[in-house]
Amino acid sequence: LDTRELGYEDGEYHIQVNKSNWAAWAYNRNAGWFTDFSLEVDARLVDGTNKSRYGMVFRLQDNENFYRFLVRGDGYYLVGTKTNDKWTRIKEWIRSDCRDHGKPCVFWELHQLRMTVRLYLKFRQIRQ
Repeated sequence: LDTRELGYEDGEYHIQVNKSNWAAWAYNRNAGWFTDFSLEVDARLVDGTNKSRYGMVFRLQDNENFYRFLVRGDGYYLVGTKTNDKWTRIKEWIRSDCRDHGKPCVFWELHQLRMTVRLYLKFRQIRQ
């Protein structure tokens, strides 16, 4: 069994991690590099425990250097970095109020303009 499975299912992109204490992410190597961009995402935890995490990687330079936004199965979220293969939290885990049958649901917007990043969160019910 692979440690991760990636792909589209029913119009949604899924990343399934099959190993405890393991992280997985994916990116489009052919998309090029973006200096300025806006991104809107609906995301949800399909399966897993309250400690399971999902989110987004941005400002990726390589697999050892990037920013991350994570949401946990119990509704907490954080922003952090991986720099030279070391994980750092910019903000500690912050509690949100959105829960859907024990799983949080989130919509976020990320705007990057030059060196400034703005992240807007809206915890709400999204489609099942």
